[in-house]
Amino acid sequence: MQLKNLRLKIPAIIAFSLLLMGETIDLLADIALNTLLAIFTELLELFVTIGFFTLIYYTYLNRIKNKRRRGSRK
Repeated sequence: MQLKNLRLKIPAIIAFSLLLMGETIDLLADIALNTLLAIFTELLELFVTIGFFTLIYYTYLNRIKNKRRRGSRK
């Protein structure tokens, strides 16, 4: 996936860093066996994953919209 637009790069970087942070907290929660922390981490990963796939779908829709604009000019 190639993100050329800065408005799309920033949320992608934030989502990826939150996902990595969630995995780190998940490892720490497994070591400490803290159930609430593990549940919180899994919910965080769920929301970040949903947001990341929403971002990918948004870029897909923008690509389709840009193709339609280019097609109407020719």
